[in-house]
Amino acid sequence: MKLFYCLSIFLLLVSCKEEDDHAFTTVPSIVASTFQSNFQSTKALEWEMKNENFEAEFELASIEHTAVFNKKGELLKYKKECSYCQLPKKIQKKLSDNFELHQLDKIEQIHINKKTYYQLEIEQSFTEVKKLFDENGNLINNIPVWD
Repeated sequence: MKLFYCLSIFLLLVSCKEEDDHAFTTVPSIVASTFQSNFQSTKALEWEMKNENFEAEFELASIEHTAVFNKKGELLKYKKECSYCQLPKKIQKKLSDNFELHQLDKIEQIHINKKTYYQLEIEQSFTEVKKLFDENGNLINNIPVWD
């Protein structure tokens, strides 16, 4: 019984540990400062290392957000979940012409280099396809989708 108890505790501790998660205190101060100046009143903040960058996942006004910062503290990009009715009318028109509403799985507004894009997960033939649109409804292929 003791062996079972010890093994259970060990497995619980191992399963909860993630090598790439960082406490707010382990994020460089310049990154933390930039984060705080751009996103106030956040909840459920979690940090991860993604390649050489720091990725923050958090809630702001009950909306899920993700932001990516480099080691210099520069905000590279951020995204937030949004709804269909928050999409620009040109994107809504393009979607209604080419897809059925129930095919839309997830909609995110993405900000990169002071430009706004919309990333949509669309269910097609048993797979999910991510498509990126600019504010005018143009499909963007030269910027990789954000997973």
